[in-house]
Amino acid sequence: MTAPALIAELSSAGTDALWRTNPVLCLDRLLHRWNSSDGLWARASERFQTLLLCLTTAHGIRVPPEAVRRWAGAGALPIGFALPDADANPRVVGVVIDGAAEAGYVVPLRAEPAEGRWSLDPQLPFTASQLRDILSGLLRATDLPDLAAVPERLSFAIENPTGLTARGESMTVAAALAVLDTLGGRVAPLLRAAVALVELLPGGRLGAVADAPRKLETARRECGTLSLVVCCPGTAAIYPAEVVWEVESLAELSRRLQTAGLLAPLLVGGPLTHPQAKQVLDRLREFVSTSHRYREAADLGDRVRRIGLADPPDPDTATEMASLVAAAYRHHGRFVSAVAVGREVYERVAGLAGLSSDDQEADAATEYAACLFSSHRFAEIAPLLEPWAEEADRHPRRFRPRTRVKVWNTLGRGLAVLGLPGWEGLFARSLDLQHSLREWDNHDRTLHYIAHARQRGGHLQGAQEVLAEHSRRGSAAGSDPWVAFLHANQARLVSTTWEDAALDRQAEGDRPPYPSWLYLQATGRQPMRSPIDAEIRLNRAIRLLRAEADGLPANVCSLLAELLALRVAADSNNVDLWRVACAAIQAFLRHSPDHSTYYGPLVN
Repeated sequence: MTAPALIAELSSAGTDALWRTNPVLCLDRLLHRWNSSDGLWARASERFQTLLLCLTTAHGIRVPPEAVRRWAGAGALPIGFALPDADANPRVVGVVIDGAAEAGYVVPLRAEPAEGRWSLDPQLPFTASQLRDILSGLLRATDLPDLAAVPERLSFAIENPTGLTARGESMTVAAALAVLDTLGGRVAPLLRAAVALVELLPGGRLGAVADAPRKLETARRECGTLSLVVCCPGTAAIYPAEVVWEVESLAELSRRLQTAGLLAPLLVGGPLTHPQAKQVLDRLREFVSTSHRYREAADLGDRVRRIGLADPPDPDTATEMASLVAAAYRHHGRFVSAVAVGREVYERVAGLAGLSSDDQEADAATEYAACLFSSHRFAEIAPLLEPWAEEADRHPRRFRPRTRVKVWNTLGRGLAVLGLPGWEGLFARSLDLQHSLREWDNHDRTLHYIAHARQRGGHLQGAQEVLAEHSRRGSAAGSDPWVAFLHANQARLVSTTWEDAALDRQAEGDRPPYPSWLYLQATGRQPMRSPIDAEIRLNRAIRLLRAEADGLPANVCSLLAELLALRVAADSNNVDLWRVACAAIQAFLRHSPDHSTYYGPLVN
């Protein structure tokens, strides 16, 4: 047979990528074709032996000794035939089943460190986010106290050497094992030839992957005797390997890995470098701003605070990270921790001297002030921000427009809550700057702050003028629950009624927008509204607040819900509801000293 003819025949058994990743499959196909041809059958054994030696010695393709012995037993090779270096380790593999072709393919998973960002072949069936979920989940499931490890700092590149497109969730746990293998230097005997036949389910549970028996046979075909099989409970007997782990949860898998010493490399690491801090910041943005997974964000924030940022920290990264962590803390009622993280970052940025700028320091101060605002420590905001507001007014070119607006608006809101003078001028400066920049969204937001401040201060005519100006700009109230709240609150204060039909229709649906609670409570408290309609609106607001609190009694939304429940109890003369709401409010305030200082006298 000529060389071109041989190349064509090899290509018919598999692509170059498959010959390198699934050689046993390709060799079985080729051998079957030769044995089926009268012209090739007589020389099949000789040619097969030559091809095997060429693949392993000249091309470095691994063929497991179990396959060689099987071929020898079938007469395709001489008895006792062995290949050099046949015991090279495949490490962790994933498996793809092609139902149409009725074939299984091994996907070698090799994670290479990649500084700064993840890079995954788009044909692989998992994402960087899913891998980071498993790695951090394995970490949280350990019983180590005061854990100070941040696997979210890590990033890897994983290629798909088969060139095949894979789908589903069956390879993600195996990919996480490949990451651990890389972190451990790829020397752990347990991961010499490992496969995972489980996939991650909601709540940290692990379930069996589809076609698990076929996937096991595929892995054994290309890898030989497996060193580890991770499977569901009750299936060890049908999944032979050197070691079988039956696990039903990520926590159980974590304990197994920890006992085997495979989690140890995940626990190593000092302060976050600048690229690593940006990786963690991306993860925090995803948790807080996109998926609203505040519990994971708070846990990540705790671990980052334990290990810290490498000196000197990047002020912008540190400030945004503090803002996101504080938001996660507040969601769980950890207001003291939220203030602490804001203060820590502000003091650190301030201590950088020439390594930061006035703009960055003012930005950090404003984020710290936002933490104080959420904790109702309003009196501390003015001493913190007034110097920066004056500097921004005297030396505007030292501060970005965005920073000036943040300083003026945050300080203005703090003064307005306390009923102190000066907030009108601060908001006016902010409006002028945003008008010049034509930043109409921020301009409207500042108008909202002014209207609300005037309503709080009893300047109802001034509040109405602001709302009228907002309407003249073409902004519809119903497009924004906050604007609708201002209109409804204005009507409440002047003893009329006002409602927005679009928001009312949304509120009657299955998933009304959470901010609608502000509008609903304002309409429900309008004195001219019928008692039945008022109670319906207040109860809808209460449901939205409790849904946002997500069962966390320390979340401030729980407090707001109970305060509204007091109103419902009073209007309906429901003594039992009144007692329950009072008890819940008092319980919240006992564990939140800052809010107790603000709300305590009113509650008492």
